[in-house]
Amino acid sequence: MNVARMRSRCTTRFIVLRPMALFMILYQIVFVSALIGWTNSTNYDHNVLTPGIVKTYRRLPSYFIKMLPHFDNSTASEVVANTGKDVFLPCSVRHLGDRTVSWIRRLSSGTLNVLTVGRHTYTMESRVQSAHIDNFESWNLQIRDVRPEDAGVYECQVSTTPKISRFVTLRVVESRATIIGGPLLYVNGGSVLRLTCLVDGALSSVLLATPAPTSSLSSSTTSSSPFTSSRSSGQTEFIFWSRNGKLLNYDQDQRQKVTVMLPPSAKTDQISGTKEVNQADSERRRLESRLEIFSVGPADSGNYTCQPSHSGPDVIQVFVIVNSEYPSINT
Repeated sequence: MNVARMRSRCTTRFIVLRPMALFMILYQIVFVSALIGWTNSTNYDHNVLTPGIVKTYRRLPSYFIKMLPHFDNSTASEVVANTGKDVFLPCSVRHLGDRTVSWIRRLSSGTLNVLTVGRHTYTMESRVQSAHIDNFESWNLQIRDVRPEDAGVYECQVSTTPKISRFVTLRVVESRATIIGGPLLYVNGGSVLRLTCLVDGALSSVLLATPAPTSSLSSSTTSSSPFTSSRSSGQTEFIFWSRNGKLLNYDQDQRQKVTVMLPPSAKTDQISGTKEVNQADSERRRLESRLEIFSVGPADSGNYTCQPSHSGPDVIQVFVIVNSEYPSINT
């Protein structure tokens, strides 16, 4: 008799608990669906929650949270490019699923111009296209041959319901190299040839790579490599010196030396050997590179070119005078 009662109670509890378990499962599904809809209705990055929902949001299993589509905020929100160069505006979306990434140009007039949807381009501008590689989360926008009118705000949008967006600002700067003393320069044989190349409005940078630091720090740095560089947000500025179209090799000719002039406010990192430039200085800074060749001779005459990687070049003709004679330029 007691065994029968126990079986009856177990059966009753099973019958009661089973609908309750089903109800809890359905409740969780409905709650998560509603939460996803609510989070998609806002234009934040899903990594930051408002105080009103953070308490409830934390109760969800971590695997539910990770499945929400969200942006990777480690990518740059501002990109600086020089005219005539190619640029990529970054946008990385995690757990995209079957949704689509679009790029939209926000004009100053308030007009929205759809550029790309997924891999397809919807603008008549042939310089613009979507740059995506299969199995990668990046959906970058490529703009070739950047022009001043390309500057502005671009929106990377994900087709959730409602949509979520991330904005990237493109800043275009116009810069060109200028060699002081051009276009002709006469130098006496046996003296020192000094050429100074200025790049106004050079690529804005936060770090300027320099050789290993020495005990005495100054605003100028000497380099034995054939180029000097600065880097910012993955972008690198190089300055090449060449004579008659051939890159100068400082390792083979010890008479040659290049000096890079940095902003006076630059701070040197004693560990990495880099100089840090604050944003205000970097935006208005002038990049300066000086080429020196000691004990010049007739073979040093020629066309010298200062070629920044993100700016237009400049050329100067150098003539080495021997015995007060003005020779023709070497080619």
